[in-house]
Amino acid sequence: MEFETLVSGVYAYEAESPVRVRRRLRDPGPQPWQLLARAWLKGPRVAGYEPADIPALCAQGSMQLWTVDDAEEGTVAAAVTQIVQYPRCKVLEVVALGGDGSAQWGEELHRALMAFAREHGCSHVRAYTRPGGARRLRRRYRFSAVADVVELEV
Repeated sequence: MEFETLVSGVYAYEAESPVRVRRRLRDPGPQPWQLLARAWLKGPRVAGYEPADIPALCAQGSMQLWTVDDAEEGTVAAAVTQIVQYPRCKVLEVVALGGDGSAQWGEELHRALMAFAREHGCSHVRAYTRPGGARRLRRRYRFSAVADVVELEV
C-alpha cells in the first residue's frame, strides 16, 4: 500500500470504503483542530504539548496531521502523529486522535498509519490513549500494553 501525493498538499490513502484518510500538508481549516481539541479535553495529555502547539508543529513538519473525510459529512476524525527516533528503533507515535464513529473509519486510519510508518522505516506504532481506547486497540489491531504512564507536576 502506498500513498499518493496530490497537488492540493494532501498525502492520501484511498480506501475502498466511503471515507478517505489523508495526511494534510497544509492547514485544512478549523474542523480537524476542533475534533482534536475536544479529544484533548477527554483524553490523556502528553506532557509538553497543548492543543495550541500542534498546528505550528504540523506546519513545520515535526508532527503530521491526518484527517478522515467522509464524502457526505466532511471531516469526521483527525489524528496527529510524530516520528520519534530512539537509539534502537524508530516509532510512529499517535499523539492525539479525535472523532466519532470509529467503527466506520478506524480500519482505514489504522491501515494508513501502518503504511506511513513502514514507508518511513518505523518498527513500531505507539498510541497515547485512554484505557477504553487501549482495550480496543489491543483487541482489534493487536497492540500490546507496554507501560502505564503516570505523571506528577513538579
